[in-house]
Amino acid sequence: MRRLLPLTVLAVVLAACATPTVTGPPKSPPTPTSPPGVTEFLFEHERFTFVYPSNWTNREDRYPGFVQPNPEFGTEEPALVSGDGLSFFIGLRSLPDGTELQTLVDETYARLLEDGLIEEMLSEGEASLDELPAWERVYKRFWGEPLIQQRDLWAERDGQVYVVSCRASPSGFDGLMPLCDQILAGLTLR
Repeated sequence: MRRLLPLTVLAVVLAACATPTVTGPPKSPPTPTSPPGVTEFLFEHERFTFVYPSNWTNREDRYPGFVQPNPEFGTEEPALVSGDGLSFFIGLRSLPDGTELQTLVDETYARLLEDGLIEEMLSEGEASLDELPAWERVYKRFWGEPLIQQRDLWAERDGQVYVVSCRASPSGFDGLMPLCDQILAGLTLR
């Protein structure tokens, strides 16, 4: 009997450790507007919102109100967040009168290729962005000295063109696209 007592005590302790104790309603995950230290932040703009990792850098924090122009796409980029080897940014522009989005996209990349600004076009096709049809381009280009790989998604709503981009090193690009897709899944266009 004495030999069985320690084994019985051990079995009870292990069973107690393995059974979760619930002390109230289940906790919901942190909201994107939670204070620092949580897993995500919400980026809000009058034309879009998205959620990004809280340990990333947000250009808005360093340069409030600064909007970077992108003359290559003819956009203004009100959002740029980056971390973990990936940059995520959004550009906005108006769709020129009488122009289809596909025509604008095709002409933009033809010009960038002709001007030598794209090193190699890797893929192009159709996609979706917040349930809108979108045009996607993936390519390599030099950004200053380093070669980078970039994925752009172009969509249009009510004459407003959204250019959403993810950029990383070519060696890390494929491994970081699930993180890009996660941010894209939380993107809402307005």
